[in-house]
Amino acid sequence: MIPIEGAMVAQHQAAAEKEKARRREEEELMTGYNPGDLQSHWQFKIVKGTFKTQAQIDAVVHEQAEYGWVLVEIFDHGRIRFKRPAGEADKDAYREGNPYGTVSKASKPGCGTVMILLLAIAAGGWFLLT
Repeated sequence: MIPIEGAMVAQHQAAAEKEKARRREEEELMTGYNPGDLQSHWQFKIVKGTFKTQAQIDAVVHEQAEYGWVLVEIFDHGRIRFKRPAGEADKDAYREGNPYGTVSKASKPGCGTVMILLLAIAAGGWFLLT
């Protein structure tokens, strides 16, 4: 028999997988390409990160522009779609980093992440004092 904690963890993991599949399906529906896009030899990608402020959006747009990527649309606070002409791939050998990376280095952690880190540090400090 699985303990209650184990069942809760399994339920949480199943819910997380279901949400991941829903987001993947949503991305497929949201990224409809017209025949002109496909015939014009464009490359597309979705970059993930935390994009809650204009500064975070500007940072990821600048980060991606170094590889020739251009902003297409912002899906939500965690996903932005970019495109670039396929010919830009010829220049990738002369660029540093991964032009096909899908997780932004420019996005900073969100408030929730910062709060969790601060609470963990505070709890650790309290534990050391006692």
